[in-house]
Amino acid sequence: MFLLPVSTDAPIYHFPWGTIGLIAVTSLVLFASTVGLLPPVETLAPGYGLVHGEGLHPLQWFTSNFLHANWGHLIGNMMFLWPFGLIVEGKLGWRRFLMVYFGIGIVESALEQICLPGPGVSLGASSIIFGLMAIACLWAPKNDIEMMWGIWAPFFVKIDTFDFPVLWLSLLMVAKEAAVAAWLRFSIGSELFHLVGAALGFGIGASLLKANLVDCERWDLWSVLKRSSSDAAVLRHTEARVIDGRSSEMAALSKETEQSKKTGRKIRALTRIHQCLTTNDAAGAWAELLRTRQVIDQFELGHRDLVRLAQALIDSEHWSESVAAYEELIERFPADAEVSRLIVAEILVDRHRRPTAALRHLDAIDPDRLTGKQPALYQRLKTTAEQLADSGVIELEGKSWESA
Repeated sequence: MFLLPVSTDAPIYHFPWGTIGLIAVTSLVLFASTVGLLPPVETLAPGYGLVHGEGLHPLQWFTSNFLHANWGHLIGNMMFLWPFGLIVEGKLGWRRFLMVYFGIGIVESALEQICLPGPGVSLGASSIIFGLMAIACLWAPKNDIEMMWGIWAPFFVKIDTFDFPVLWLSLLMVAKEAAVAAWLRFSIGSELFHLVGAALGFGIGASLLKANLVDCERWDLWSVLKRSSSDAAVLRHTEARVIDGRSSEMAALSKETEQSKKTGRKIRALTRIHQCLTTNDAAGAWAELLRTRQVIDQFELGHRDLVRLAQALIDSEHWSESVAAYEELIERFPADAEVSRLIVAEILVDRHRRPTAALRHLDAIDPDRLTGKQPALYQRLKTTAEQLADSGVIELEGKSWESA
């Protein structure tokens, strides 16, 4: 039987280059050691592992995180680095993610070398992964990690997936380490340092959240707990009013429950759109947006997400869809419409050959607000559109946009 974390439904804003790179480099180190390109781990450990009882060695605080005793040790760590790294890096980007990753590893390794009198050597990134787990729990407690499981036997194979909430997976991992540490009377050992890594990660995650350096869309642990407390208070109040015969409160509660369901659907849709954009599937993101709008009235992306989607549609040469996205930007954000109008006009002239529609956008642009290469593009498009219109190009009438 096997159990393997596969993915997460948490909103991902950045492709996980750092997580993939760490998994690749760490795996290559053990592979190179196994096939003889590097010395065996037993030979590398005294110099690059975390050696106890021989003073402080800052280089080892870094290198020990890339060494693993065997393939079982490596796979166990990497399989959990993937989902937790995906969540944390997805919100931070690879540069800040690597700073957090190595920050946890270096501080925990320094504490370990200070506290353990020796002798002995420790290897691996387990404490860092516990730190990332704590951050993921703080930033995305209500999201799920998709787990793949399978069993095989002669003439029988069964493989399936299930979702495991980040919060409960994190609590389960911490509880297991705490139970073992308690059994060992909290003697200094790997379990205790795993908990130290979790504490460091939680502190870093809370600090970044408090400093508004990470966007959890109000689904971080603090916001979830605050809403849960508020919901419980509403429920208690409603129950009391019902006892008094004032059942109208039940209608309000039902409405609030329906609103919560709608919010959940919106969050899931946004998550799928973000995942499509992260994997460069602009068409999938656009299709998801249209599907969601059939179910949820007035479902809208924020300005940043809509700009990102519109640009992704251009990059993937989905011209009609990109025009629709930019026209929505023009309608909803008229103060920033100049650039959007210019982009739409460029597509209408160069791709769709619709000069009349393009001129409507160009005529609504104030040329004095254009910068850089935009004035030259504006003049080229206006000249080309006028020439096409004068030549008698026939086009289907598009949507007319008047200047605000």
